[in-house]
Amino acid sequence: MTKVIQVLMQEYKSTVMTKAFVLGAVIFPLVFYTLIIIIPNVIDSEPPQLKGTLAVYDANTASRAFDAIEEQLNPEMIQAQKNELEQLRDPDNSDSDAQRQEMVEQARSAGGEAAVIAMELFGGGNPFLDQPVPDVTLEFADLESEETLDDLRERMQALIRAGDLLGYLEIKEGGSQAMERGGVTLYTGPGLHAENQSALRRAVRQGIVESRWSHAVAYAADMMNMMPPSIELKTVTETGEAKSIGEAMFLVPLAFMMLLWISTFTGGQYLLMSTVEEKSSRVMEVMLSAVSSMQMMTGKILGQGAVAATMLAIYLTVSLLALDKYNLLHLIEFRDVIIFIPYFIMAFLIVACMMASVGSAVNDVREASAMMTPAMMVLIIPFLVMMPVIQAPNSMLAQVLSFIPPFTPFIMAMRLGSNQDIAMWQVGATLVIGFASVYVLMKAAAKVFRIGVLMYGKPPNFKTLVKWVWQA
Repeated sequence: MTKVIQVLMQEYKSTVMTKAFVLGAVIFPLVFYTLIIIIPNVIDSEPPQLKGTLAVYDANTASRAFDAIEEQLNPEMIQAQKNELEQLRDPDNSDSDAQRQEMVEQARSAGGEAAVIAMELFGGGNPFLDQPVPDVTLEFADLESEETLDDLRERMQALIRAGDLLGYLEIKEGGSQAMERGGVTLYTGPGLHAENQSALRRAVRQGIVESRWSHAVAYAADMMNMMPPSIELKTVTETGEAKSIGEAMFLVPLAFMMLLWISTFTGGQYLLMSTVEEKSSRVMEVMLSAVSSMQMMTGKILGQGAVAATMLAIYLTVSLLALDKYNLLHLIEFRDVIIFIPYFIMAFLIVACMMASVGSAVNDVREASAMMTPAMMVLIIPFLVMMPVIQAPNSMLAQVLSFIPPFTPFIMAMRLGSNQDIAMWQVGATLVIGFASVYVLMKAAAKVFRIGVLMYGKPPNFKTLVKWVWQA
């Protein structure tokens, strides 16, 4: 046992202390997580507060567009809606529908039925909800004596260039009344932040829509009944009900599968390369003078298993931190992470047995690649059935593949990450069948390793490997 531990430690140190491992398994995840923190703060940084005076010319004397736009830019109303939005965005808030209805009632009392319809038409909410509360004052832009509309426009543009005006809104005849596009132009200065400009444009648009609906307020209640309802989707489970995660249902199974694949095959690749290198350089012969072939293989597999576990721990930690950063940690159940661990051990041992067998039987990396191709063709099947398994984790296909040993850990990892409950008897049965197959593979790998590690020359074919297993 002491010799196995010595081989294990040597294998582990010789791998994790390399620059390639530190770069790929440590630095890359840290850089990735750092970018997750930095990039949103850079991209989603708030624009400056929108300040200034907006001059409005409305050729429609009966229009209430001026008042409606002023309501859209009302700082008290925007602040109240921002407070409501914070509660609606809370992932732990289960009363979002009730609060949304309350928000609608507040909008109704503040701006009438037309304000509610405008809010519903544009998906709810003021365009400044994700920006600092604006401080914009509206004033009428009137035509002076013998001044044409073109003259007024030039005068307003001159004030914008001088910095005396934030912008100038021109509503032509019928622009605030007709249910048509066009007829409205918003002029702003070139120094205005793009997000401020977009929010101001949307506020003007929503105000004009509200003013249009005010002419048909008698039909407002009927129009509200025609608005699409807000539907919260929930999944009924054995233990109760849970919020459906929608498109995010693909995130967790895919992450489980990729974590398992990357960690196991990276560790297995290190095992293959170290075995081939030690055999080709004749170092293996010196090492076998101190330990048995079984101790050597066991130590190498356990050592690279520790390497794979280290990678899994690092990537899993970074993934959990990233989910927590975006308030998505509730998508993963701690129980599933615990059950995932034995499937990781199973997956690595299956891959490691193949890598150790091939590495001991060949003379160089080229021969190893040729011999590993058939095995990789088989192990690629979980990737081919990934989408059907994620979409229907309890389908006949997913259940059958779960009991086929080479696929068991990969299929079960995807099923565990899904939002459907997996029968515990299937978890127990797949663990028993999977580790039983691991035992058989390790016995076969030990026989191939014992014979192949000291053989040189022409590489064996698959038939020869089977012969070694039966004869040893």
